[in-house]
Order: sequence, then structure tokens, then C-alpha cells
Amino acid sequence: MACGESPTDPTPVTATTPDSSPAAAPVTPSAAPAATQSPTAEAPRLPTLDLRAGGPIGRVTATPTASPVITAPPDFAPPPSTPGSAVTPVSIQADLERALELLQSGELEEARRVFESAAAAVPDDPRPLMGMALADQFAGDLEGALAAATRAVELAPEFLPALITRADIHLAMGNAAAAAADYTAAVRIDPLNSGVHFGHGRALAAQDDLHGAVEAFTRAIDISANNVGYLIERARLYLALEDLDAAVKDLERAKAASPEDPRPALVLALTLQGNGELERALAEATYAVDVASDYLPALFTRGDIRLALGDAAGAAEDYGAAARIDPLNPVAHAGQAEALHAQGDVEGAIEALTRALDIAGDNPDYLAERARLHLDLENIEAALADLQRAASVAPERVGVRLLYADVLRFVERLDDALAVVSALIEDQPQLPLAYEVRASIRMSLDDEIGALADLERVLELNPQAVNAYRFRASIHAVSGRDEEALEDLAAAIAIDPEDAATYAARALLHHQADRFEEAIADYDRSLELRPGDAATLNNRADARMLLGDLALALEDIEAAVAANPELGIAHYTRGQILDELGRAEEAQAAYEEAARLGYEPPEDVG
Repeated sequence: MACGESPTDPTPVTATTPDSSPAAAPVTPSAAPAATQSPTAEAPRLPTLDLRAGGPIGRVTATPTASPVITAPPDFAPPPSTPGSAVTPVSIQADLERALELLQSGELEEARRVFESAAAAVPDDPRPLMGMALADQFAGDLEGALAAATRAVELAPEFLPALITRADIHLAMGNAAAAAADYTAAVRIDPLNSGVHFGHGRALAAQDDLHGAVEAFTRAIDISANNVGYLIERARLYLALEDLDAAVKDLERAKAASPEDPRPALVLALTLQGNGELERALAEATYAVDVASDYLPALFTRGDIRLALGDAAGAAEDYGAAARIDPLNPVAHAGQAEALHAQGDVEGAIEALTRALDIAGDNPDYLAERARLHLDLENIEAALADLQRAASVAPERVGVRLLYADVLRFVERLDDALAVVSALIEDQPQLPLAYEVRASIRMSLDDEIGALADLERVLELNPQAVNAYRFRASIHAVSGRDEEALEDLAAAIAIDPEDAATYAARALLHHQADRFEEAIADYDRSLELRPGDAATLNNRADARMLLGDLALALEDIEAAVAANPELGIAHYTRGQILDELGRAEEAQAAYEEAARLGYEPPEDVG
């Protein structure tokens, strides 16, 4: 009995669950069934990196910012006077207005200098201090901003702009509780100010009090009469609370309140896309594009949705329009690359990604995706160059480094592949996948002891690692340790009794040990979980033939050939079954088809 090539396992894999089993390697009977071959200990197949991150290559399609800016423009009107307070000189008011203009034009240092001078001239006025806080905040000096804002609040505890400014700074620093306290004070001072209710909601959301945040946003919406930004943000909260209907109602309400604003339709499109309602999502994205044809987030989102719907040409139009609007936007070119790839234009996709890289520099996502495109064209050296660059600029990208190692292994640079993965393990010693990949490389180097040690480490880090059990079982089987292999496969089944590949692997062990009834039972279960798998059908046909059940064997092998007409071993098995049935001419035709497809039976197969 001989083992054929393992077919690609159609089960999706992720960065945490690689498929490492030889699963359903097809077998054919030999002239002497007792002479069997053990399943090959295949390397685990590396996961396909998800470089889209919810959008085109390397892009997160971010929802447009809809939060109103509470402190812009700052209120530099004099604060409420108290008995005995000094009157602010008119010249200071002019200085404050000039500093505000400087602040809004981005001249932060000069603005802060003017504010500081005003604060020295009128030390009891909180407004210059508030301006200093804003200048520091915009410059990224949050500690300095907080100190200035606190001094302003201490001078005038009822001065609303100072409270709001300090609350915003607290939020930016992650001090959600302190921000909530300031917003609560602001609400007490001005309960009809929608902005302070909205800010209070933001602070509550930052403390994970989503229901409280919804209530605060609702008060802001009631006061402001359908502020679009508030409605969009409340919709986000509803989504976080998994109340899709309420979120959609808010977005539709925002869209009706401001039909010329593309944001509500865009966020609605993203919401529907996330819920799998692609046709409705496309309609909303199109509305957003129609309202604002140069709004890049809308074009990107519609391009994403069109790709998901299989409309690569339409997606290319959207990304192309985005590139024309902003030729220096790398996301537009990366999106074009994905659309071109979907249309089969790999070279065009490489050119588009190259433009994105020229703009963005060594973006690791773009480099990794261009490497994949080079692999499609069998340009291994170019792929390796891109992966090496990606791994060097972003060593924290585990998937990139593992892909680099996998390509090195493919070109049989095994020592280099081993070095890449070992360096990754040194950096991240708690990463099970890295040990599993290194185990596969060590098996390629005939280092069974090292491979088993790595798999033992995988199972220490993740006792539920089904793939590691399957992979170790295959190593045991290669070395003739069938009992240990069966124990590992039983452990894998106990962890995941719905995994078809594990049943197929155990069936193969039974099959090769001439335990045909046990093999058929496992093949049956595997096919229940993964109907129509050609390799498993081939194997069950072989086992049934060896038990003398030729009618069911023929039924299985016909189904296998129908499921995958290119599986040469299935045609050979069909020929053997037809021979057993005395249908010599049909058998010969099946053997010839197997040969045409490149299948050569082992020498001991008669």
C-alpha cells in the first residue's frame, strides 16, 4: 500500500491555528497489503497572513471621526466676575484673540509665548492659562497642559471652558475617572450644554460604563436636536453593546438629519458590512460617495465592499479614483494592487504595491503582500528580499517572520529558516506557533529529537493545540511508533471531536496496519464532518476493496474522481477496483489517466 500526496486542507487556518497534519493522504493498495508505508511527517502549513485587517492590504478602514471637538474654538470671553475681582485690560483681550489665531494656524510656540505673557500680566485671569494648556496639549506635552489647565480651574472653578479643557486632557492621558469628575462639574454648572453631556459620555465609555455613556449621549442629543456627530457616536456604543437595530436607527436618523453629510451613510455602510449585509452596505457606501465624491474613506469602503462582492473591476475604479484625488496616498495604491490581483493581473498588482511602498517607505504589510505576489510569479529571490526587509523593519510581526522562514524552507535553505525561527523564539519564547514551525524545519533536517522537543514545548504552552498532537502523531508513525501516534490522535479528538483531519489521520494509521474496519469507521466520521473530500473517499474505497466490498468501493472511488478529477491516485485506485471486478479495459483506461496526471505507483504495487 502506498501513500500519495496530501491534498491541501480546505479548512481555514489562522495565525494561532496552523494546519499541521498530513490529514487525508490518499492511499492505494499494494500487491502485498502487509507491506505498508507510514504517513509522511509533513511540515505544518503556515497560516495565510490576513494583511487586509478589515480593508485592503495593510489598511484598517477606520470609521471617520465623528466626535465634535468640545474645546474648539475655545471660549476666550471673560469668565463670570465675582465681587472684588479685577477687570481684565482690553489689551489682554486683544492678545488672547491673537494667540488664538496663532493656535489655530499651528504656530504653537508663538501662541504659547503670547498666552504666557498674558498670564504674567493678569495672573488672576484663567483664560491665558487655558490657552497655555491648549498649546501644550496640541504640542503633545500633556503633563504641562494638565498643570496649566488645573491652575485655570483653581482660579475660576465655575469657568466652563477651563473645566472642559482639563477634562479633555485627562481623557487624552487615560485618566477617565478624573475626566468624568470634571465633566460632572461642568454639567452641574450648565446642564443645558450638550457638549458637556457628550464629554461625560466619552469619559463613562472610557471606564467601560457603556450604558451610562448611552444615557449621557442621549441627553446631549436631546439638547442638540439630532447632532450628527452625537448620533454616530451613540451608534458606536450600541454596536459595542451588540444592539445592531438601535445603531442602525441612529445612523439612519443622522443621515436624515444631515443628508449632505457623508459620514452617517459611511458608518452605516461599515456597520452593515460587518454584519454581512453587503448589498445594503454597498448602497450606503455609494450614497456617501455620491454626496462627497472626493471623500477618500467612502471610496475606500466602497472598494472594500465591491471586492467582497467579487466586483474587482468596480473596486479598481474606486481605488483608482482615490489615487487620482490623492496621488500620494499609499492606501489608494495598495487598494488598487488588491483589486488588480483579484482580476489576475499579478504584475500590475506588484507595480501598484511598489508605488505604495515608494510613498509609505518600508511598510511591512505592503512588503509581505508584494512578497506573496512575487511567489505567485515564482520569483523566489524577490519574495525573499521583500520578506527580509519586512522582518527587519518590523521584527514584532510574527507572521512576516514565519512566512520568511517558510519561503526559506521551500527553497531548501533549511539552516537559514531554522535561524529565523530560532531568533523569533528567542524574542518571543511564549509563542507556540514558532515552536511548531521550528519542529517542521527540524524534521526536514532529520532532527526528530529536536522536533519532538519543540512539539512538547508547544503542548506545554497550549495543552489544547490539536495541530501539535496531529503533527507529533505523524512523527511517531514515521518511526513506527503506532501506539504513541494513536494516543496523540486520540488526545486531539478529545480536544476537538469535530475535526475531520484528525479522524482521517487516525484512519490512515488503522488502514496501514490492516485494521480496515477501524479505518472505515474513522473515514466515515471524517466524511460526515467534511463531505466530498476526494482523498478520504479514495482511502475508504481502498479499505473497502481490501475487505472485499467492491460495490461500495466502486461507489466511493467514483465519488472521489468526481470530486477531484485531477487526483491521479484516485484514478489508479479506480483501476485496481475495476480490475478486481473483471473490467480490464476500463481498468487500463483508469491506469492510463493516472499516468497522464503524473501519478506513479510505488514499485511494490502490482
